[in-house]
Amino acid sequence: MVAMTLSVKDPLRFDDLNAERAYDGMKAYFQSKAANLYFTLELAERWKGKVGAFAVDPGMVKTTLVAEAPLPLRIVFSILSVSPEKGAAVPLGALVSPEYDGKTGLLIGKKGPVPFPPGPDDADLRQKPWDESARLVKL
Repeated sequence: MVAMTLSVKDPLRFDDLNAERAYDGMKAYFQSKAANLYFTLELAERWKGKVGAFAVDPGMVKTTLVAEAPLPLRIVFSILSVSPEKGAAVPLGALVSPEYDGKTGLLIGKKGPVPFPPGPDDADLRQKPWDESARLVKL
């Protein structure tokens, strides 16, 4: 759920991006989703008019992500999630739909564009994942 990715109580931890000091699978997952949103907005701003940059939220997709989660969560997930093929419809739609021609910086869900959760409009927070990505790939 994208709305859960950004929280004032649990901001992105740039001092431990790989969760090497304190690993929690769900927190790591939500950190990665938050970084995705910030990075997408920065990419959209930097490449405006050249490419479309979109974050997508296909909902719950059957993957091995919850393989080690507690049994009740695995059961709920197996009931509510969709196949990878159905999950792929959202990013593919963002890629090929004429609805998004000339647009950028959107979060696209199963029913189309949805509001970003609070937070990613912070220019400093958008810049940090971009800079850290560049550092990690030695640009």
